[in-house]
Amino acid sequence: MIVRQRPGALALMYVVRGTILPVVLPHLAVLLLFALLVQLFHDMAWLQVPEFSPAPFTLLGVALSIFLGFRNNAAYERWWEGRKQWGHMVDEIRSLARTSESLLAGHADQRRWLLALCAGYFHALRGRLRNEDVREDLARWLGDDVAAAALSHGNVSDYCLREAGRHIG
Repeated sequence: MIVRQRPGALALMYVVRGTILPVVLPHLAVLLLFALLVQLFHDMAWLQVPEFSPAPFTLLGVALSIFLGFRNNAAYERWWEGRKQWGHMVDEIRSLARTSESLLAGHADQRRWLLALCAGYFHALRGRLRNEDVREDLARWLGDDVAAAALSHGNVSDYCLREAGRHIG
């Protein structure tokens, strides 16, 4: 399990990794530049901008906050469901490890290979979900030749599961 230090509230305000800020920042910069130009032209009397009541903006802000609240809850539910599924997989693999200890008591090499395939599955799935390269992790658990065979397939995690199934069969 990956355990990270919990950042404080001030540090959370400046976290960029994992947010949409790098995607939105250029659009915000263009919008800020446009607003500054309109304000500059209005101050120099080159452009007359009519006065608006703040009521429509208030109503729009309330509607937008409700919409963002629902969207935030849906995103959190998806994250929590993924976390529950990952935890369930960890529990099942631990159960398999305990069961294999009793059923394959005299065959330590077969048990070790089965659990190495399961570890390879987890690393391959983690890499697929996070769009990371897991070649080194696969090579460490499965060996260079089996890792190369797994990486040649379209779905590396599925390859590891199929190999574990063949090994159990």
